[in-house]
Amino acid sequence: MKHWGLFLFALAFAACHDDNQPEPQPDYYITPEEDEIEADCNGVKQRIAVSSNCDWHPGAVPEWCVVQKITADGKEYLDVEVLPNTEETSRDTTIPLLYGRRIATATLTVTQSGKEPVDRLKWSLFSIYPVFYNPDATYEVLEDNITRRYQISGKAVFTNPSWRKQIFPGNAISCRSDMLTLTDYQDKFTFNPITLCTAAAVGSELAFRDLPEPSYEKFNEWIREITVALPKEGLGLIYNNIPTQYYSYRHLHLLGVGNLGLKLDELISGKPYTEKEMAKSTGLIYDFTYNWFSTIMDFPDKPINETISDEDRRDLRFINNVYFGITALLLVETNYGYTEANRVTRKIMKGEELNGEETKIGNDLTAYYIYFDKSGTLRTETGGRILIGKYFHDITTLEGGIVPLCFTTFTASGNEGQMEITFDLP
Repeated sequence: MKHWGLFLFALAFAACHDDNQPEPQPDYYITPEEDEIEADCNGVKQRIAVSSNCDWHPGAVPEWCVVQKITADGKEYLDVEVLPNTEETSRDTTIPLLYGRRIATATLTVTQSGKEPVDRLKWSLFSIYPVFYNPDATYEVLEDNITRRYQISGKAVFTNPSWRKQIFPGNAISCRSDMLTLTDYQDKFTFNPITLCTAAAVGSELAFRDLPEPSYEKFNEWIREITVALPKEGLGLIYNNIPTQYYSYRHLHLLGVGNLGLKLDELISGKPYTEKEMAKSTGLIYDFTYNWFSTIMDFPDKPINETISDEDRRDLRFINNVYFGITALLLVETNYGYTEANRVTRKIMKGEELNGEETKIGNDLTAYYIYFDKSGTLRTETGGRILIGKYFHDITTLEGGIVPLCFTTFTASGNEGQMEITFDLP
């Protein structure tokens, strides 16, 4: 009986063994010549050769990474396109190289850096003509780690409305200002006679004017005569098709003071940025300027009788050129993005029809129109789509008051001068 038990056990073992079991499959391999791609925020396209002994394919990838297997000249490749990264944060992914449903031995790692962080308090130049030719702008953060001290220099400066009685050819001013106040030397020096001329298309009797000394009153008397005699053509229109973006009312304050010496945040909200913040996420600034004519002083050999001290000579400038024209700003605020808001705003300006989505964007816009009226007084209006249309209408019809736009200066030695603007942004 014991032998029969051994026999039955052996028989059962033999029955369990299948002589038809398939041979072990060979190991599949997929080997890319590179296993890592590094891209900057602009993206990259790269072709990677892949050697394998199987019919491989790439696995799932995120939307910002486009991959494709191709065959060329009898070889297999993986084409990888990393799309631009519009965010400030970096990103990465791992691309699996598969055979069937299994992950094979290879993966490809893709890393991409984010775009350069946006300085939400960056000063930038408006296109208003010709504020700060070739400007140089820097800032430093003060000890409180909040306040920024900006320093901007350039060859021409916008005429802040509060400066008007100080801006006339021959007047001696300091090159240093906070863009809100201007120091002059009207009571310090004795001025000599000057000769003025204009490029405006007026008769010869108005093209030149001799003054016994620099004078705001005499200069503006001459300007009024020129304005009356002006033809309907000036030196040229500058219309900004690419609006400047602002991110907060603090940023708007910086742009307004740094370009124009105007507290734009207070003009549109009635309060300083420290007390009221913008209600929407995106702000756009459009501007236009019609430079109607300019006046220039024939720089005298001796502009003043007094000897200029070394201390005064460093900062002293003589106004030699004043530009006149029409200028205005349109500020648009929205909860939509910069690109969409700009596209819709420009269509509204031109009276073009909006589709359904554009109508939603247009209805979300809040507009502020800042301009000088016929008397030269600064005005601000608040509205929506109608106000945007009014702004563009005034561009085409040149409505608005002719005002001193900007001025340039000479040093005491008769060379071209620079203005230096320094102000704090708490």
